[in-house]
Amino acid sequence: MSGASVALRRVLVGVPIADPAIPVYSNVTGYRHNNTKQLTELFAQQLQMSVRWQSLIENMIAEHGEDLQFYEVGPSRQISAMISQIHRPSRGRTKATDSGPKS
Repeated sequence: MSGASVALRRVLVGVPIADPAIPVYSNVTGYRHNNTKQLTELFAQQLQMSVRWQSLIENMIAEHGEDLQFYEVGPSRQISAMISQIHRPSRGRTKATDSGPKS
């Protein structure tokens, strides 16, 4: 995957990306990052690094409070289930939507 990471980094350097207007948390670090240079490098690293999902969720809750609302968009509730396992008080406060076909 290091070859893909290098190729992605080369592409991202040439793409105009603005600093984020909302918090962006990295799967690589588990922390919030707020500038384009950091995010560009982290996007490239993400292809070959472990996902720090638990740290990411814990840091979001620590920064934004226990009442933080999570939204899951898609046909499954897997992310909602993982958030509930990481932070039990979030159980029932994670909203999942189903964007799949209606029967």
